[in-house]
Amino acid sequence: GGQTPYSFRHTLLDRCKQLGLEERYTKALAGHAELDITAGRYGKRAELGRLVEAMRTVGVADFSINSQ
Repeated sequence: GGQTPYSFRHTLLDRCKQLGLEERYTKALAGHAELDITAGRYGKRAELGRLVEAMRTVGVADFSINSQ
């Protein structure tokens, strides 16, 4: 599947929440009437780099990410 307007919207809202944008602004960008919809749906995806760093921090894994 290719990129769609919906996937762009979802990615934008995920990033806003991951970066700590206030919920009310994310809600306004999404056009949601209720904050619960925005809070429950977006921002759950973790970036791979953050996951790797978290795993290293707790000693679960020791590996690197190659872009090759």
